[in-house]
Amino acid sequence: MHASSPSDASASLFEDLGVLQFLLEPAHRPDLDGYVTQVLGPLIAYDREHGSHLVDTVAAYLQCNCHLQRAAAALFVHHKTMSYRLARVAALTGLRLDDQEDRFRLHLALKILGLQDKVSPGGAGGRPEADAAWQDAGSPPGRAAASR
Repeated sequence: MHASSPSDASASLFEDLGVLQFLLEPAHRPDLDGYVTQVLGPLIAYDREHGSHLVDTVAAYLQCNCHLQRAAAALFVHHKTMSYRLARVAALTGLRLDDQEDRFRLHLALKILGLQDKVSPGGAGGRPEADAAWQDAGSPPGRAAASR
């Protein structure tokens, strides 16, 4: 059996910290991309494959302070459509929208995703143009970023 080294245990513990890892050391583009992929990846993939708007749905829901009817109105959808979409978000991500920590994870990932869009030319978050913009903004050169 392979024994783990103390550095392996430290790396695992650091990754287990979730959001708190960004408070312990400055975050670089790959770290931020990884966090977005971890939290929003299933939604982004689902939206891409099905032409849906789950990322926009959860963003509107959080922006409207988790008020279902207001979020539905903001997206011009029926409140039952909004409920269905939010249930799909929970099923795909494993996150509970009634849990403050999970809402925080989603909100932070959405903020990072929004930052990627603002930093990149033409809002290309996660595409090659965005990667170049992040490198210009101080990401270590040569580190490949995960796609959005």
